Amino acid sequence: VQRRVHGDVTAENRCMAVTDDPLVPGEAVAVAMNDSHPSAATTVVPNRSELNQPRPLTANAKKATCQAVLDIIRKNMLLEWAIFRQRNVWIPTIGFGLLQYVHKMFATLAYMVHEQRPMLKDLGFIVLPALSRDDQYISEVFWGIVFGSMWIFMALNFIGCRHGRTGATSFALMLKRYAIVVGVAACLRSLTFIVTSLPGPNYHCQPDSTSYHQPGGAYDVFLNFNLLEGCGDLVFSSHMMYTISALLMFFKYCRWAIVKVLLTICELCLALLIIAARKHYTVDIVVASYTIPMIFWIYDRYHSDYIPENWLLRAGYAVSGQKLSQIRPKIKPTMTIEVV
Repeated sequence: VQRRVHGDVTAENRCMAVTDDPLVPGEAVAVAMNDSHPSAATTVVPNRSELNQPRPLTANAKKATCQAVLDIIRKNMLLEWAIFRQRNVWIPTIGFGLLQYVHKMFATLAYMVHEQRPMLKDLGFIVLPALSRDDQYISEVFWGIVFGSMWIFMALNFIGCRHGRTGATSFALMLKRYAIVVGVAACLRSLTFIVTSLPGPNYHCQPDSTSYHQPGGAYDVFLNFNLLEGCGDLVFSSHMMYTISALLMFFKYCRWAIVKVLLTICELCLALLIIAARKHYTVDIVVASYTIPMIFWIYDRYHSDYIPENWLLRAGYAVSGQKLSQIRPKIKPTMTIEVV
């Protein structure tokens, strides 16, 4: 860096000069001249490592940063609420919750009509070694990774993170899409496993199991929510139904390739672990693998994430002909704050 020193420095006038380098504002540079060598000058400057050190934020700057973040979250929540209040958004979302309850009731009914019989022959059971009963939780860990990642990804909309392909997305519209896809899939699944009762391959469904507790009354049908110990609700896998829908949400909205690759690997591991844990037959995995994408793509073909202007006006956005990515407040990756 070239530094210019102000002032006439001679052998008779040794003084303190101040550099105008923007990297070192207001710092004094001592210049000493040798009488025998007037051309030689020694400049004392700070170390380069000291220049690269970030300046600590003052209390006022930290408070301003927090206030700016909270203001962005508040504005995005108002926008999401304005979108969610629309009839074609909140009705599918509430209906999704009701369909999940009906889906649970059908699963309990399938358990009631289930009979303890030896498991069917399955190619996946022949190829993959069985996990012990104590190791079955491993498949649930991978299920939680994929399913939980989707909710974290959707929640990024509240801080205006530019993670979508179009620059911005909406939590409410993403939730609506997921609710419709999983809701339709749950209806198809309930109709499938209730018409044909297959012997459960899991340990507690086998004839010699001592932990087989078959429901026997209306209370279990309507109020028993223990879905992990059920038998008979097989075709197709509910684990794959929730996670494949979540994975397709990433392929629809996410522009981070590494995230999509990692979650795809987790999904493949989950499919193998479900078979190894003897929670489902291989046919349950295969049927879910093409049924869920079919529902997702049909919905995507005929429905788009369109946001009318009146929705935005209700959230306090005076816009005309602008896209959501242009008006959504967001936290930029680099925020410059003036330090006082």
